[in-house]
Amino acid sequence: MNSKEFSTNQRKFYNLALNECIIVKRGKNRFSLFIILSFITCFSFAQTRNLKLVKPPVENPTNQQRKAIVIGMSNYGGNMNLLNTINDANDMSKALTQIGFEVTLLTDNDKQTLKTNLAKWYSSIKDNDMAVFYYSGHGMEVGGNNYLIPVGFDGSSLCSMDARVRTVYLDENTLNVNQVLNYMDAEGVSAKLLILDACRDNPFTSGCSRGYGEKKGLAGMDGKNGTYIAFSAAPGTEAQDGGNLHNGVFTYYLKQEILTQGASWDDIFGNVATEVKKHTSNEQSPFRNTDLGKIYFIPPGNNPPNYNPTLVTTKYYYYVDQNNKESQKHFDSRENAMSEMKNNNLYGKIYSNMGEMFVVDKPAPVNNPAPAPVENLFANYTETKNDLNIEMVAVQGGTFTMGSCTSENLSDCINSYKTRVTVSDFYIGKYEVTQAQWKAVMGVGSNPSYFKGDNLPVEQVGLKDIQEFISALNSKTGKKYRLPTEAEWEFAMRGGNKSKEYKYSGSNNPFDVAWFVDNSGQRTHPVGTKAPNELGIYDMSGNIMEWCNDWWGNRSSNPQTNPQGPTSGSNRIIRGGSWVDYANNLTVWWSSSFPPTLFFNYNGFRLACSAK
Repeated sequence: MNSKEFSTNQRKFYNLALNECIIVKRGKNRFSLFIILSFITCFSFAQTRNLKLVKPPVENPTNQQRKAIVIGMSNYGGNMNLLNTINDANDMSKALTQIGFEVTLLTDNDKQTLKTNLAKWYSSIKDNDMAVFYYSGHGMEVGGNNYLIPVGFDGSSLCSMDARVRTVYLDENTLNVNQVLNYMDAEGVSAKLLILDACRDNPFTSGCSRGYGEKKGLAGMDGKNGTYIAFSAAPGTEAQDGGNLHNGVFTYYLKQEILTQGASWDDIFGNVATEVKKHTSNEQSPFRNTDLGKIYFIPPGNNPPNYNPTLVTTKYYYYVDQNNKESQKHFDSRENAMSEMKNNNLYGKIYSNMGEMFVVDKPAPVNNPAPAPVENLFANYTETKNDLNIEMVAVQGGTFTMGSCTSENLSDCINSYKTRVTVSDFYIGKYEVTQAQWKAVMGVGSNPSYFKGDNLPVEQVGLKDIQEFISALNSKTGKKYRLPTEAEWEFAMRGGNKSKEYKYSGSNNPFDVAWFVDNSGQRTHPVGTKAPNELGIYDMSGNIMEWCNDWWGNRSSNPQTNPQGPTSGSNRIIRGGSWVDYANNLTVWWSSSFPPTLFFNYNGFRLACSAK
């Protein structure tokens, strides 16, 4: 398939359903340890978001700080549903709470909700003693990598993708286990226990030819850098779902063994392996690998606490400031917590005991305001009202061949065309709209982006979100900002009247001017950190794709002046390529389109404004 078809197919499964999220409170503990538990990978559409908080256990077997995230995926639809995964998640949540863990319980999350919830959990476990990640759902091994499958995943086109495209698609639409470990390492968790109970038969590649998708179960992983890895079945083999046991066979024995006083992890998983092999007549053989010594849930001499959780009925708030210090008192409202932070020159995050989190931004430094733009003078200017600091570049109008491909490689020119177009003077954003600018217009709690950072481009915005932003911005500034037309956008990308006919925006080498799949590290980057183009405009190749105002449709080959595109359609133009794209999607002639209601973590926009 070509790049446009792939991009459209890749993104059309991102309907953002609200999913079930339950948070269970823990006791105070301390031993840096990350546990990724039970990876029974499954698949389903979430219906509601349910949030519940359970008090800490009455007793705690250690003085360690322990947190866990427990994930169950079940309702994948049809014969892909799994019988016992939600039971597994609920039972493991209770067992872990019983031994002193604060447990976040997620069930039937789609990809976006799962990654958003995980990002919040990752930030909560920094320097914790013991952290548990338990996953129960469908999983697959592709190319030696293990992937957790959220609900809503569409694997119908996997068999037809080439290897590189398939890898990008899986990284975007599933959860790569290696990435989970990397995120845990980044939070300073020194020891990790990874338990994968996801070795079910893979239903998503059953129709693929030999050589791809034919392996059962998951690939083996080495336990290193303070990691303990336990599989519910040997690599390349399947695990059993447990039938009337109420749990998968592996989890049925695991939830009991972890409550054993004085048993090390190796003792626990050794006992589980013995019971599983006995129960399945040696058809299922759990496997483990580690570089850790003896680690305990309940050390010798400690009794397991009594499990008797009760629901919290009184809501309160507390904050954690920029020095990672928690407030000494609780507040009856978020506003009172924020007021105390501001009075003491603090910033950070406000939490509620019902699982909510609110960001309190660092106060902006006091800067001398930039001089207001001279009326009727066509020149670069900065929008300074309301501390927006939106820099706009004056682009002198001109005539160019829109869609013209200059590459000698014909395969680079698949989406190219040639139309002589004239555009009038206009302004366009020097940078993509940032998250700081979005929050300044829409409010601190409004940031929709997956990757967080004030100087990162705002993403996960559809056309309706952008129109609401522009309407609010125009009310604040009295100007008439808008999205650029495709003709304006491409003219600016090519360098306008100063164009040197580069292949990418500002260079023939994409590494000079763009963040893309070969250098992005699978994320967005702060705007303006690559070289600008001939007009001093940044990131028109790569980082994030950018919405244009035009509908997608047939382009006229006749010369045009200030073309606006078709008057209607189903898809809107998107240009420039992103951090997830290959270099051929970063060229000055490449274009694609998406339904305007969809939004992804590699799509954003920059502003335009007509010259007076």
